[in-house]
Amino acid sequence: MLAPSLSDWLPASFMHHVRRAGTRLWRRYQRHLQRLDLARLDKRMLDDIGLTETDMRRECAPFWLYRA
Repeated sequence: MLAPSLSDWLPASFMHHVRRAGTRLWRRYQRHLQRLDLARLDKRMLDDIGLTETDMRRECAPFWLYRA
């Protein structure tokens, strides 16, 4: 007999919220990595993608420093 899995004894709605939270955390981590890559670009590379250094700093800054 197989051992019961987590989803066997937790409500489906709870598991949905756990998966959703995990997805959100993963997406935020991926954005964090992309912002680190963006911060490493020099002025020439930023010009190639149509961004200024100010744009880059604003995107890479903590959310509490710049509000849209």
